[in-house]
Amino acid sequence: MTTIRLMNDDDLDAVTDLWDQHVTEVGGGAFDANTRMRIFGGLCRCLPAVASVCYVAEHDGQIVGFVVGAISTSEIWEGKAGDIEELFVVPSARRQQIGTRLVEAVTGWLSAKGAGVMRVQSANDATGAREFWAALGWEGDMTHYSKYAP
Repeated sequence: MTTIRLMNDDDLDAVTDLWDQHVTEVGGGAFDANTRMRIFGGLCRCLPAVASVCYVAEHDGQIVGFVVGAISTSEIWEGKAGDIEELFVVPSARRQQIGTRLVEAVTGWLSAKGAGVMRVQSANDATGAREFWAALGWEGDMTHYSKYAP
């Protein structure tokens, strides 16, 4: 049986490892020491679950997935938005509704925090991700552009 629960201190290394695996899977390089510490620090800020949160999926004592969500506000428009920053389920645990259950947990938390809109980003060529989000009723309603500093 898979349990969805809030991340705790003991999960930080496992979730950081999974995040690294996720980045590698989508074509990024493995974390260097600085990136690993930055991600680990960001996850630590989720522990009080004030403006950000991390849920984990645990199966037989092992973390097999996670989702990170955050509340954001804008000075331009009134209201709060809920952003799903990362979602990852290990390949061997996919197609078992774990990703769906993680999304339900984090969107419930974001809604309780007052988010009027939920957002998630996906790479243009991530067909599987687009299909996953569409199956959950999410709409692809904008394109996000990025420019990285040299």
